[in-house]
Amino acid sequence: MAGLKGTVCEIIVIGNEILNGSIKDTNSGWLAARLHELGLSLRRITTVRDDVSEISKAIKEAVRLSLIHISEP
Repeated sequence: MAGLKGTVCEIIVIGNEILNGSIKDTNSGWLAARLHELGLSLRRITTVRDDVSEISKAIKEAVRLSLIHISEP
């Protein structure tokens, strides 16, 4: 990962259960720490509903702003 140090990345969390509070998002915090350990720059974590339009919009924006994109189901 030495060649990717400082690379901007983004996490996209997808799920109504996260947004309505029935499930706690513990994956993003864990993943953010791992990315930092690797020297990557996390721009943001975005959470969207289980809606194709919202997911598509989040991915398109992430592609425009960041080099690495990570989505969680």
